[in-house]
Amino acid sequence: MFRPAPDRRTRRSLGRRLIAAALGLLIFAVVLLGVTEFVAGWRPAYRAALRAATPEAAAGLDLPSRTAALDRVLAYSLGRAEEMQFALPPGAARPGAPAFSQRELDHMVDVRDLFSLARRLRWGLLAVLGVVAGGLLLAARRRGRGDGDGRLTWLVLAEAGVAAGLWGLVFGLVVGTAAAVDFGRAFDGFHLLLFDNDLWLLPLDSLLINLLPTWQFARLAGLIGAGSGVLLGAVAIAGGVAARRLNRVMAGLPT
Repeated sequence: MFRPAPDRRTRRSLGRRLIAAALGLLIFAVVLLGVTEFVAGWRPAYRAALRAATPEAAAGLDLPSRTAALDRVLAYSLGRAEEMQFALPPGAARPGAPAFSQRELDHMVDVRDLFSLARRLRWGLLAVLGVVAGGLLLAARRRGRGDGDGRLTWLVLAEAGVAAGLWGLVFGLVVGTAAAVDFGRAFDGFHLLLFDNDLWLLPLDSLLINLLPTWQFARLAGLIGAGSGVLLGAVAIAGGVAARRLNRVMAGLPT
């Protein structure tokens, strides 16, 4: 059956939406990576786990010492300190002994490298977003295709905000459903995907395990999801409002 080829306006509209979808994916990734690092370093998110870990399970450390140990772990993981190891203080189960085993230290090297990679990726994506957005605006003004004021380009950027919210919704539904059905399995899958060794399989009596039990990571995942959802929702709403106004202006309708 013969179907007429799409006209130029249809092709331009499709191209605009594809560009908006790609930019939206970049925005989504930047927000997710940024919120993840923020939540990972936010000490209040760990209060429940610190209080739940008893001295008997956490190498004899009391609550202030457990908090100090966690601070060292977080600072090292996020690249804010060069050393994580410390000697257990007086009153601990083994005063003067190293707090973390070599296997724990080796695993945290991998974690530190992962955060470093995510940080570089986030800044790289931000740079790409800035270059693409600036290029679109510059091209719109130079070419003068009836878009000398850049309205069509602003429409693409507004639609990118909506697309970012949609990407976040899809990601949240897929990952959130998997985590809700079986967080332990999703947690294992996350490690298998991001690490090429089994150093993350630590003994149950490890200090890291007692400071950061699996349920603590479930709480962190929930905070990351909530924070990303709020930010992406705000971006999507702002983009939707702007896109609606721009469409009406370009159609010659009152706003």
